[in-house]
Formats: sequence, C-alpha cells, structure tokens
Amino acid sequence: MRERADALVEFRTQTAAEGRHIALHQGTFWGLVCGGAWSLELILANLDLVGSRITFLVLYYGSTQVAFLLPGLAGIMAACRAKRISRGIEAGLLCGMFGALTIFLTYIALSSLLLQAGQHDPGTIREFQQSGLVDMPTFIVGDYLAAMVAHLWIGLGTGLALGAVGAVIGAEARKTP
Repeated sequence: MRERADALVEFRTQTAAEGRHIALHQGTFWGLVCGGAWSLELILANLDLVGSRITFLVLYYGSTQVAFLLPGLAGIMAACRAKRISRGIEAGLLCGMFGALTIFLTYIALSSLLLQAGQHDPGTIREFQQSGLVDMPTFIVGDYLAAMVAHLWIGLGTGLALGAVGAVIGAEARKTP
C-alpha cells in the first residue's frame, strides 16, 4: 500500500514539474515574440524608416495587434499541452511581462535615436509647447518613460486577461476529440 502511495506522489510531482516547464517554455518563447512585435511598434511609431504610408500602417497596426494578442496564444498552447488552466495563465502572464520588458529594453537601447527623432517630430513639438516645460529632451524622456511604464501594466493586464481566456480555450480544445 505504501509503495502505491509513493508511486502516485512521484507521478503527480513529475507531472507538475512538466507542467511548469511547459508554461515556462511557452511563456518565454511567445514572450520574446511579443517583445519583438512591441519593439517593432516602437521603432515604426518613432523612427521614420518606412517610405510607404500603407506599409507603415499595416506594419504598425499589425505588430500592435500581434503583440496584444500573443499572451492569449501562449495561454492556449500551455493549457493545451499541460492540460491545466493554471499553466496557461502562467504562460500568458510570462508572455505579457516578457513583451513589456523587451520593449522597455529596446527603448533603453535606442534612446539616443528616439531622443533625436522626438525633437523633430511635429506632434512631440506641439505637446512640448503645450506642456509648459522649458527643456524638450527632459519632456521627451519623461514621455517615453511614462509610455514604458504603461507597457508594463499592459503586459500584466493582457498577460492575465488574455492568458486566462487562452488557457480556458486551450483546456477545452484538449478535451474535444
């Protein structure tokens, strides 16, 4: 009797560890893809690199939508593979946070380019003039930092909400034959 109980505990532990590994793997992979999409959105919105307006709009809005929805995909994949909704939520949260941290790091890496571009952007100049501040570089850095903090909250929110929705969809998809 004792041997059966020990075997059951060992089996459940291995399954839990495998589930955590699945959530970690799915959340990390899709989080890096999410971060790449958010970083593309940051670059497109602030650096004039695309000549065609249509190409800009497709890339900008496409990357934004992809980045926004990827925590749901991470939740679906993890819940489907691990057979647990909680693992899908974990993967979604991890994906959202990786995406947010990646755009933050991208901003830091490109801050000198973004600062230069911001000083010539008509919208930024208008906002600066209305702000009442006297130092434009400080205004631009503050504006970007506020946006990056907002992305941290966006990552948490989309990670939790869309990760949970994705986890339920993934768990249900696993049940259907």
